[in-house]
Amino acid sequence: VKYIYYAVPKLDNEVFLTAEIVDWTQLKLLSGKSGIYFQGTFTGESYIDASQVTDTLHVSLGRDNNIIVQREGNKTNERKIIGNSIKETSGWDFTVKNNRNVAVKVVIEDQYPITERKAIEIELIESSGAKVDPKTGKMIWELTLNPDEKKTFSSKYSVKYPRY
Repeated sequence: VKYIYYAVPKLDNEVFLTAEIVDWTQLKLLSGKSGIYFQGTFTGESYIDASQVTDTLHVSLGRDNNIIVQREGNKTNERKIIGNSIKETSGWDFTVKNNRNVAVKVVIEDQYPITERKAIEIELIESSGAKVDPKTGKMIWELTLNPDEKKTFSSKYSVKYPRY
């Protein structure tokens, strides 16, 4: 089993632990409701779909309060008038801290705005090494945090749009 912590701080500052079980088909599991226990503690119920075709089974193990994620607007928000356009720059600062006594893998997801209007221009200025999908605006950071380690990173973008 590979344990991975996921967070989407734009929606919720909670961090969720998931287990990825590779080659789970060898376990001969049947479809149905399952009780989830982690470290001897009941964490909830899930449903196992034995008809899925992927070789990795993803199981949610619930929230983990020992991994802390914060997302705060950074202080560099700017607004400039350039001719008939307005250009606004803003961004977010992220902080992730591992309060566990073992190293953990954490995946953080966020998003910057996108547009389909030609009159609006959006530029991603900083993504601190995230994997970026420019079609959806999705940014994904994959971090490994040692015990008691804290990491910070930022995202920053600009939006240029007509004054009208």
